Amino acid sequence: MKGFFPSLKKYHEMDKLFDGKLIGFYSYTIDEKKTKKILAPFAFGKLFLEISLNPHKKMIIKSFVIDHEKKFVLLPVKLSISKQKRR
Repeated sequence: MKGFFPSLKKYHEMDKLFDGKLIGFYSYTIDEKKTKKILAPFAFGKLFLEISLNPHKKMIIKSFVIDHEKKFVLLPVKLSISKQKRR
């Protein structure tokens, strides 16, 4: 799929690939124009991650839920990382 949400049709095609179990989206580039495209009814309630690297090459992850409060917005949420032992 070329581009960042090129169309609603492409979103539905992608969602179908995951049997309707798509839980969210991510972006490696923080671009307000691209982010605005995700603020739409099809994304309501889904997770959105902004992933970037700081100058020391450490990964920074900002997490949000796509919500609607008179308009679609990104509400910050905390992610919890589980430290489970591998067997």
